[in-house]
Amino acid sequence: MELKKAKFCIDCEEIFEGENCPRCGERSVWRWLREWVIPLQKLTNRDAVRNSGLGCSSFDY
Repeated sequence: MELKKAKFCIDCEEIFEGENCPRCGERSVWRWLREWVIPLQKLTNRDAVRNSGLGCSSFDY
């Protein structure tokens, strides 16, 4: 599944592609997953990673 196509159902916390959530069938209660997830290749330097809010303590700078 590509990040640019992935949706997150707010009601049942399912990640999916398509028109409706496969678990609950809702069409209107979702958000794009890309709103919360930043691909690492888009982060260009250490400061961008630190300021991104990723909070990953095991990330090797």
